[in-house]
Amino acid sequence: MAEKVMRWLYGHPLGAPVAAIVRQPFVSTWMGRWQDRRVGTAVIRRFATAAGIDLSEVRDPLPSFTTLNAFFARHLKPEARPIDRAPEHLISLSDGKLLVFPTITQGQVVPVKGAPITISRLLMRPELAARFAGGSALVLRLAPGDYHRFHFVEAGLPSPSVDCGHHYDTVNPIGLQGGRPILTENRRAVSTLQTDCFGLIATIEVGALCVGSIVQTYTAGIPVGRGDEKGYFQFGGSTVIQLFEPGRVTFDADLLTASAVGLETAVRCGERIARQ
Repeated sequence: MAEKVMRWLYGHPLGAPVAAIVRQPFVSTWMGRWQDRRVGTAVIRRFATAAGIDLSEVRDPLPSFTTLNAFFARHLKPEARPIDRAPEHLISLSDGKLLVFPTITQGQVVPVKGAPITISRLLMRPELAARFAGGSALVLRLAPGDYHRFHFVEAGLPSPSVDCGHHYDTVNPIGLQGGRPILTENRRAVSTLQTDCFGLIATIEVGALCVGSIVQTYTAGIPVGRGDEKGYFQFGGSTVIQLFEPGRVTFDADLLTASAVGLETAVRCGERIARQ
């Protein structure tokens, strides 16, 4: 049903004016408030079943969640997402479907579907974008059933998070196929992490259709460890983009092979995706 709605909104002539309305901030704000209404355990259990969520991984008992937003931002048991501690390994910051780009050419990341992601427009800071020219990038897409907390991929010193953009378009591939520069127009939070192993890493959390908000739980300027929580998305699908300086990371071969033909790879928070 959700896929049919997306195809109508972003593929049918009559859907275009409706899509123009639903991408406005007030719609996602309203949806966020709707998901904050009090619901019973049965409603949360039905959502978990429909979204394919493994309840055995959830840290807190189900009756402790009184809203869908609370359950959406659930913590997991530590053993459910073990962190790869090998210092030369780069880990995934969250669960999701991953595309990797070994080289940022001409200041752009070019997904197989959708408009190019222009790094300077994405970051809104040309001097910062210059640091990543010729570097590497990844795009991690989170579906509603995924674990929606995101974590630091390495020990380091984090910068403040800066908000950019104001739209809330879908990040579903159906919407991206239209060629609109969704990932550089949507509301997003931009921050950097200075590390010893992987240099400077830029992280961009991108809000999406019906995402209530992007919440940062870290404190800027305070050193963090690998796997420490950085923040979480509220209800909806979302995307995170990470940028790496030239020569800092080499993505795993299976990810490169799949991404080269536009195939996303399912990954889990804390597992290896690249190495120095």
